[in-house]
Amino acid sequence: MDTGELLAVTHRFDIFYSRKITEVAQRYGMTKAEADVLLFLYNNPGYDTARDIVEIRHIAKSYVSKAVELLIQKECLAAEEDGKDRRVVRLRLLPGASGIIKEGRAAQECVTDAVRRGIEESDLKVFEKVLKQMCGNIKEELGDTL
Repeated sequence: MDTGELLAVTHRFDIFYSRKITEVAQRYGMTKAEADVLLFLYNNPGYDTARDIVEIRHIAKSYVSKAVELLIQKECLAAEEDGKDRRVVRLRLLPGASGIIKEGRAAQECVTDAVRRGIEESDLKVFEKVLKQMCGNIKEELGDTL
């Protein structure tokens, strides 16, 4: 697989994933960015700030900020000052987010199942190992800790 083919695969995956999450978001009258924020917080309980979302998910700060603002208004999210550092604002999921999170998680699993369909478990394990090595190589080349 050459670079162009690899880029095409990752681009198609991104489109497929985005469509599935956007479908769920629209059913709840939300944007994809709002759904992404909720799913990130649910899937990554140790990371609960807007900065975490920006740095780990690579979503623009402006989109995260707007999404958080809208989610607070929709009573899906609470923003609370950190007890140790007042400059840090912790985000907490509220019960109002449970429906979209449930459907969003199902959409994520649908994407995973579709992508893995027809691939032997042993091949998936090799692929995961190779992908981790590739990510490590990229991090080394970039000199960062993505």
